[in-house]
Amino acid sequence: MGQRLLQGLLFGVAAAALGMLAGTLPGTLRFEEDAGLGALFQLRGPRSAPAEVVVISLDKVSSDAFGLPNEPSKWPRTFHAELIDRLVAEGALVIAFDVLFDDPDEPAGDERLGAALKSARNVVLTAYLKKTALGSTRDGTLAITAEQVVPPIQTLAAGALAVAPFPLPVVPVKVSQFWTYKDSAGGVPTFPTVIFQTWMLRQSGGWYQDLRRACPVIASELPGEQASVLETRRVVELARLARACLRDNPQAAFATQNRWGLRLKTSTDLAPGSLRSLFEVYQGAEARYLNYYGPPRSIITVPYSQALRGDSLGMFGKIVLVGFSEQFQPEQKDGFYSVYSDASGLDLSGVEIAATAVANMLDGTAVKPLTFGPQLLVLGLWGLLTGVFCRLLAPLTAVAFCLLAVPMYVLWAWWVFDTTNTWLPLMVPLVIQLPIALLLGLLAQYRQTQTQKQMVLQALGSYLPAEAVKRLMQNLGDLKANAQLLHGTCLATDGEQYTSLAETLTPDELAALMNDYYEVLFAEVEHAGGVVTDVVGDSMMAIWTAATPNTAMRAGACHGALAIAAAVTRFNQVPGRQPLPTRIGLHSGPIRLGNIGGAKHVHFRAVGDIVNTASRVEGLNKLLGTRILVSGDTLADVTGLVTRELGTFLLAGKTTPLVIHELLGLEGSVAAPLLSRYERFQSALAVFRRGDWVGAGNLFDTLLTESPDDRAVQFYVALCSQYRERGPDSYENGAVRIGTK
Repeated sequence: MGQRLLQGLLFGVAAAALGMLAGTLPGTLRFEEDAGLGALFQLRGPRSAPAEVVVISLDKVSSDAFGLPNEPSKWPRTFHAELIDRLVAEGALVIAFDVLFDDPDEPAGDERLGAALKSARNVVLTAYLKKTALGSTRDGTLAITAEQVVPPIQTLAAGALAVAPFPLPVVPVKVSQFWTYKDSAGGVPTFPTVIFQTWMLRQSGGWYQDLRRACPVIASELPGEQASVLETRRVVELARLARACLRDNPQAAFATQNRWGLRLKTSTDLAPGSLRSLFEVYQGAEARYLNYYGPPRSIITVPYSQALRGDSLGMFGKIVLVGFSEQFQPEQKDGFYSVYSDASGLDLSGVEIAATAVANMLDGTAVKPLTFGPQLLVLGLWGLLTGVFCRLLAPLTAVAFCLLAVPMYVLWAWWVFDTTNTWLPLMVPLVIQLPIALLLGLLAQYRQTQTQKQMVLQALGSYLPAEAVKRLMQNLGDLKANAQLLHGTCLATDGEQYTSLAETLTPDELAALMNDYYEVLFAEVEHAGGVVTDVVGDSMMAIWTAATPNTAMRAGACHGALAIAAAVTRFNQVPGRQPLPTRIGLHSGPIRLGNIGGAKHVHFRAVGDIVNTASRVEGLNKLLGTRILVSGDTLADVTGLVTRELGTFLLAGKTTPLVIHELLGLEGSVAAPLLSRYERFQSALAVFRRGDWVGAGNLFDTLLTESPDDRAVQFYVALCSQYRERGPDSYENGAVRIGTK
């Protein structure tokens, strides 16, 4: 658990670091803005816009009503003059035209509109920014440009309260932000900022005096009263000076914020959201995120024709923005793609975007993305949380956790966005961090499972053959089903003097000796391609298997037997070690290999007649004084070996006789005199099989004189003598019956 927790913390740190890094990349930021912020708007849905902001739309409805072309630039400017007069009469606080008046019209119309502007003293006109190339970088790849404000024609600019540019991204880029200032144009305040600044100058509450106290440059450059700033048409200059002061002078910013905070506690003339917005506009970045109120026409919109010729509009205290805005897609010419464009089929017009920006500043609801520090904190904590849980939980539980974490995080982000207008990142946590944490957790779980599996295999390998373990792992559902019917050769061993060793050695000494002994035997079996299936005391059972009768498989078993005998000889020659001579027997035939047992206890065993027969063949070594005995079935078609046929035997408990051979070695490894003597043994054995006990006895007697220690010869000498005296009482159908195991 401790290691998994540590690993989970490391994965969490990795996911956190990856999220924090991704959160700073431009491409990720665009993806987050497009998909993440858009999702939050859709989840939140439309909401009410401030009633103080009104849009008067130059639209096809109005052009049809006036009998004019649906091209507002061709409308008589006297219409705009009449509209200004009417709005002023109704008490509109600020009037703003999102219409470019950069070309002269009919002189009478321009003069009439200029007079209306001068009389109203509250109209803000828009301008456009003209880019001028100043040069390029040394490699010529990047042009250096400057932006210059191009105002309306002089007649109109002179009458307006203020002129400000309103730059927006080019379609089809989704509009998510608006500029409050344009630093590339010398820090000029933009159209929405100037409108908002004008509205604030018409609000009482002492905020302007507080600003003058905090910023000496404003006190020295601008009039002492708000009304005088409007009368002298220095709104743009105020916005520019205030920003320069509060951004460059932290002490002034701190003092202003404190004074305005006290104002909000003691004055009822100021809207808290508006005053906070003014401070944020002055001190913040040059761009702010739009908090859309909904699809087009979410802000109160009045057709131009109704505003000009209709009944009273109730414009007292309002901010009125005039600009091109349509209700239907076919007529739309001035449109910008927004988060609500897909749902409505209609893009937002420029004037609606400006109105949205102004409304956001009025009610203090501009979208606030997390600043660098808090964003890193959110991404870091989220990455850490997901990394730890995805590592600690089981795979299916980790997946379920992730499936639950997605809606929970989205719900939290939506709640924060809905209540505080704070934009939490969505795409980085859910599309990057969470999948990465889950992938790391699953990979770690898989690696841990594989490690545990290898440990289990290694542990089982100490008790079971590798193939048995493999089949067992592939079919854990039914242990008894892990069995195969094969053709095989079974090798049985038995250690001499084991009983006496067990009596003379302590249990620890005996265990150490047997561990060393079996380590030697197991190595030779494995090297020869066999599998050890059972060990009991001083006895071992090993098998060589194949799907069909296989000469190479039987030859491998015989070579393995010779290698075991040689290895045991070397083992017994180690000084100070108790010798453990070993007898070996081999037999071949059908065999069942698999798990044997019942209830909850099973053993991996080789089962079949050849198992018992191999054990009986091995036991025959005691009687014949040999080390390795092999059945004729095992030697069939096997070449390259030197053997001595010892006769046909009916082993204890068996009904089928077996031809038994002594395995002597590989061809070329046995001396010629021994081979000659073994050939004469075969001749004597042939006479024995004819039932000539006298003749066979004489031949075996001669061999015994030459090799008095050959116990196989001794066996037949005694057997011939017994048969001469009492008859062949242990001889059946050409086979010697062995009564003991």
